[in-house]
Amino acid sequence: MKTRKAKLIHSRVLIKLSGEALADTRGNGLQIEALKRFAKEFVELKKLGVEIAIVIGGGNFLRGENFSQNGFDRVTADQMGILFTVVNGLALRSALLAAGIEVELFAAIAIPGIVDIYHRQKALQALEAGRILILTAGVGLPFVSTDMAASLRAIELNADIILKASTVDGVYTADPKQNKKAKRYDHLSYEVALQNKLRIMDLSAIHLCQDHDMPIRVFDMNKPSVLKNIVQGLSEEGTLISN
Repeated sequence: MKTRKAKLIHSRVLIKLSGEALADTRGNGLQIEALKRFAKEFVELKKLGVEIAIVIGGGNFLRGENFSQNGFDRVTADQMGILFTVVNGLALRSALLAAGIEVELFAAIAIPGIVDIYHRQKALQALEAGRILILTAGVGLPFVSTDMAASLRAIELNADIILKASTVDGVYTADPKQNKKAKRYDHLSYEVALQNKLRIMDLSAIHLCQDHDMPIRVFDMNKPSVLKNIVQGLSEEGTLISN
């Protein structure tokens, strides 16, 4: 694939993509059109010369915490969720390969014959070679969210920023779908996000970003060309969380 030199404010990004982003209209399973749409967005980003890592969730199939509240063992429920992130990763890899993109798929757990286990040095080499990384299975442990995995991998891979895909265009003072008077933050400090327990990411994930000065931008994943706008600084998309 041909790439062109573009003026970038972020040349290496980690995108946190929820499983729900790939779901059908009922929020379940996989929607082919969603996979194709995200693949197209990532292709456009790759053409600019951006290095891309994607941490993907599994909430379109199962959320371990919710499952365990119905009497199921939490560890088993989380392990099921971990496996579903791999399912989503395989689907996204297929969509990207069909779009002509070189991809490396890694998991935090060993699944021989299906996906390679994550290794930081191999992941860095893949990024530098121009391949998109898809990182699945969280950190491979129960009780640890894929938000935490996104923070950890962004720091490990020297990303410039975490781009967290959302269904709304940033972080608000209240749920904008329920409160029309809710106001969007253009910028938030980590401290304010933590003190107010704003529903951006897990608090532990925000703490880790704060400790390592890793900025987070929450953006509307349904807005066309939003990723291109962000990496080129063409518009102030969503909400930036930083020091």
